[in-house]
Amino acid sequence: MGKRALIIVSFGTTSQQARQAIERIETELGLRMAGYDCFRAFTSSKVLARVRQEQGLEILTPAEQMQVLWERGYTEVICQPLHILNGWEYEKMCRQIAPFAEKFETFRLGKPMLTDFSDYEDCCAMIARHTALPQPGEALVLMGHGSDHFSNAAYSQLGNVMEYQGMKSVFVGTVEGFPHLDFICKRLEQEQVKTVTLMPFLIVAGEHVQKDMAGEQEGSWKRTLEALGYSVHVCRKGLGEFPETADLFFRHLQQAQPFPYCQN
Repeated sequence: MGKRALIIVSFGTTSQQARQAIERIETELGLRMAGYDCFRAFTSSKVLARVRQEQGLEILTPAEQMQVLWERGYTEVICQPLHILNGWEYEKMCRQIAPFAEKFETFRLGKPMLTDFSDYEDCCAMIARHTALPQPGEALVLMGHGSDHFSNAAYSQLGNVMEYQGMKSVFVGTVEGFPHLDFICKRLEQEQVKTVTLMPFLIVAGEHVQKDMAGEQEGSWKRTLEALGYSVHVCRKGLGEFPETADLFFRHLQQAQPFPYCQN
């Protein structure tokens, strides 16, 4: 049997504390994939540059990690992204690993978090399990990253599935896309909400959570909602801290398909 490798690819984070959520998923997937050596890669060039400069960490890009595995004589590689969307970062990863598709005897790729309808159902169940669902006059607002990629529609889909499953007054918004905070505020007003709980729909509770969601500076979601008269509570746990997230990615890992099923 040849050497087998599992590459777990994340967007990345500059926060050492938030990185623990990524490490938790990596550890869990590595334990479940006995016989595979586990490796890490980040897709964000900005994150990689900062952690190298500020923390002295040499984390590789997907392309760099693939080159290392090829040089070390690995014959089977599975690549599992921890991205939430089939978006720009996922496509960047696919472009980086594409040149290596023919270099290994077996090369498979898993899907991002929100791909199949069952993924949305699983995420709804996870949110319901780890939060107190809103009572009358309350709302739970999930903050995703957002994107100008068409896959950004996944956030609206998630909100629709939550509503379909009876999770009332649970709204999904994004920092850099739609649904934006203005949309969320209109929904809160329509539902006559008085108390809001903010929670990240992100793998790690990094800078977007500390600044954009829960920051005390003007313009954060917390400060904006408080200025509108809402009582605001904050949950700072990223999705990577919930065991069900590793379960979801492990299912995708088990269903990994030969590359290049996703090339654009």
